[in-house]
Amino acid sequence: MPDTSPNTTAKQQFAAHRIEALRSWRVRPVRTRAAGGVINTLLRKARQSQRDVGGFADAWADCVDPKIASQTRILSFRGGIATISASSASMRWVIDRELRNGLLSKLRAACPIAVSNVRVRNG
Repeated sequence: MPDTSPNTTAKQQFAAHRIEALRSWRVRPVRTRAAGGVINTLLRKARQSQRDVGGFADAWADCVDPKIASQTRILSFRGGIATISASSASMRWVIDRELRNGLLSKLRAACPIAVSNVRVRNG
């Protein structure tokens, strides 16, 4: 014969409540698809890129001929090494000649960040 005393029903209700609480803790919450999180992530990445590349980008724009600068893009700046993308192999050769003829020294003087080398890639 089942025990139907008031104490037993209270225990069952408490057990059911605990099981529901455990279920709610284990279920992942529904994430909203608001743009605020994406925008904040993009803003954080943009600030980091500006901090990492910003000083070199300003020096590159000041020291390089505008015709050359229009055909290049700064890819990265890590550990004092800047990586530049040139629009073609001939532009890569022109930049290499400029770097060997004193552009690297100008960049070192103009850049607030220490520049040890500039790599040029086709892109």
